[in-house]
Amino acid sequence: MNLPLNIIYRTYPGYNLDKALKAFPDKKSLIKYSLSSLMGNLEPSNSKLHIIIDAPTDEYILLINEIIANFSIRTSIHIREKPYGNAESFNSCLLLANALDKSNLFFCEDDYLIHPNLFESVKTIFSQKDSPDYLFPFSHPDYSKLLIHKLYRALTYFSESSNIFKRRASGCLTFFTSKDAINRDFKILKLYADGFLGDHNMWKLITLPYLSSSTIIKELY
Repeated sequence: MNLPLNIIYRTYPGYNLDKALKAFPDKKSLIKYSLSSLMGNLEPSNSKLHIIIDAPTDEYILLINEIIANFSIRTSIHIREKPYGNAESFNSCLLLANALDKSNLFFCEDDYLIHPNLFESVKTIFSQKDSPDYLFPFSHPDYSKLLIHKLYRALTYFSESSNIFKRRASGCLTFFTSKDAINRDFKILKLYADGFLGDHNMWKLITLPYLSSSTIIKELY
């Protein structure tokens, strides 16, 4: 079945200049490129974009509206009320995803640029029977450095469904999944959204709950 794709894109006006790429000296230039790269690669007939704006300003909302006016993608904007923050805005994304009809989902943060082949690659993987429940589309230095990722890679060696997207012990908060996976893991994901776990242990509670139980329990208590 060719399920529709709901994209839940979360953004806020703040910008960490210490971690910023030199190509984007301010948030305005970053968001113009990142949001445009996302919308420019979506299929208008099969995609809907939900933009969640955290800690909004009138100027930032105007900027978002100026960008989306250039594309024919169905789009809805959700303005978050206080309290503001990373976990709080992810909670809004999670609640929105839980209320959607059956579909594939892409949770996307605002500091990623989208490769033109990304969505075609993901569509191919989702069509496979042994597709991972969560796909992290961008590599991270921890994947080759941390022992937990090396261990998980060894444990799932015979379960790989793609040379592009490997199964990961954990990832960031930009990922592909499905409504079914969200429904199943909703309570676990809420542990991060409600401030009980960091994102790393949230993912490990899904992928390696027994091997990671000591660090998960330590953080919970």
